[in-house]
Formats: sequence, C-alpha cells, structure tokens
Amino acid sequence: MTKLTKFDSIDILMKTLSSYVSNDLRESLKNNKVVTLSVPGGTTPAPFFDYLCNEDLEWQRVNVLLSDERYLPEDNIRSNARLIAKHLIQKKASVARMVSFYNKNLSEEEFVIKYESQMSTLLPISVSVLGMGEDMHTASLFPDSDELLDALKSDNTLHVVRPKSQPEARISLSGKALASAHKTYILILGENKLNAYKKARSADQISAFGGIVALNRLVTLNLAKQISKNFFEIIIAKNKSFNSKEGKEIISNMIKVADLSRKGFVNGDISTVMSPRTVLHWAENAEIFKDVGYAFRVTFLNKCDDLEKNIIAEYYQRCFGEDLPESSVNIKI
Repeated sequence: MTKLTKFDSIDILMKTLSSYVSNDLRESLKNNKVVTLSVPGGTTPAPFFDYLCNEDLEWQRVNVLLSDERYLPEDNIRSNARLIAKHLIQKKASVARMVSFYNKNLSEEEFVIKYESQMSTLLPISVSVLGMGEDMHTASLFPDSDELLDALKSDNTLHVVRPKSQPEARISLSGKALASAHKTYILILGENKLNAYKKARSADQISAFGGIVALNRLVTLNLAKQISKNFFEIIIAKNKSFNSKEGKEIISNMIKVADLSRKGFVNGDISTVMSPRTVLHWAENAEIFKDVGYAFRVTFLNKCDDLEKNIIAEYYQRCFGEDLPESSVNIKI
C-alpha cells in the first residue's frame, strides 16, 4: 500500500522522515544481526541525513548502501559518497559501514562484475529512501538510458547506466534490488516532483502496474493491454480458485478498483493508492475469507484515511455493484 504524506515545512518533513527511518531500522535490528539502509544522493536529502545521524540506534550493525552513484572519485563534488560521508556518516552514525560504488583501478563494468556477489549479500534492503527526478527517474534508472529495461528486469544487484541527459556514467541498484526493500520512502520536494510522482504512480489508463516508473519506449494501447493481461494471469496463477469464469470476473473487477484508486490519487481525491502487490494480497485474502468485500476492507480499506473511506468504498461499489459499510449510502448523519 502506498500513502502520500504532505508536510507544512521542509524541516518537519526531514525530522519526521528521520524518526520513521530510525524506528524502522530499530525494528529490523531486533531480528537481524546486520541491516541495510539504502539512501539517495543529490542535495535534497542532506537535511534528512543531518537529523538521522544523531538518532540513537546500533549504527555499527547498519550497512549504508547508495541507491546509485556517479562513477567519480569520492572527493569529487558530484560524488554521492562524498555527500553521505559529510552528512550521514557523522556523530552517532559515524560507526556505520558505508558501501562505496567506486574503485579508481576499475572501469564501471569491471566494478560491477567484481563486486556483484558482494553487493548481493546486502539484500534484502531493510529500509530504502529514494528520490525522484522531474523526468520520473529514481536511483539512476533514467528513462533516456539505453540500459533501463535491462536494469529493471535483471536478476543482478548492480547495473551500469549511461543516461543521455547526464555527463557521466553511473552505477545503480537494479529494479529487483530496489524492490527487495521491506520499507520504502520516496522523498520529494516541490510541485514539479510531486506531479512526476503522481504521473509515475498512475502509469497509464489501462495498465494494472501503477508502480512502473519509466519505459524507454512508447506505451501503446496494445502494450498497455499486454501488461494488464500479464498481471491478470499472475493473480490467477497465485490464486487458482479464481481460475473460472466467475473468478476471472472478480479479478478483473479488483484490477478496476485499483485503477480507480490511481485515478483518484492523481486527481487529489485520495492520498492512498492500491498497488499491484495489494491486489495480490486482496485476492489471497478473498480465498481465505471466502468474502471479496471483507477481504477488501481488511487488505486495503481499513488502512486508509477515515475521511477517504467512503470515496474508496464507492470505487468498490462501482466495480462490484454492492455497498460496503463504509459507503456514503450507509453513513448516518
């Protein structure tokens, strides 16, 4: 489930994010000897790092992993490692282990080959903080990179990317590595990046994958239909009791509810989006409870803002033709 939270000031945002991330790391440390924190570069997260480095936790058990890096010496002003060392590996966090993506004796490709197995041992990521550009890139998964599709679908942890819009080659965590995170936060500032985030979440009007960040090809109607069809088949494969005419209609309506949630999010009607993973969990719970409406409430609706529940219940009513207790028709004034 994805939720958008807005703050009254940048300082409050950074301080709150620091609290969230440190709490998540503490919880992860209860069950793991060592945990991995993935963080972005750029100038945006610097105030967040300034707060986070002073949080009380067992930093000596934390690996700090960059989501991406410009392949430059660490003393270069554009190096993300330089920023992390200056703002995060300080104070209480000075004992954390920062994982570098640079070796002066190796080319970008040689670095990835040499360190791939080592980097894969740092997965899954416990907590990931990502940024997003106005072109909808996250990490160094740029839409104008010829390596984008390989980086998204590869089983490797690291990828070399050469975005046409950037002056140097980069090493980025792959889509699979980023998706391994148990908890992910996307840190964005300003309306332009907020609009980019909403556009990335909404993807297209037909696709069931609201989580696609970018494609380096035109999304045609046929491609969007194929993506949606593949997702439909994934749900059926994981929930075989729906492999019937009636069951397939239920799955189709579930996907329609998710699509309405994305449209509502883009329009500013609601602050929570139903992700593809949530649809999968909804189908699983529907199998367990033998009740699609109750499963929807348990999986998604009960976790939404109280003021938005009647809107989301209306999405369900439109697709399934039945009212939920949270529907406006059932609310007494």
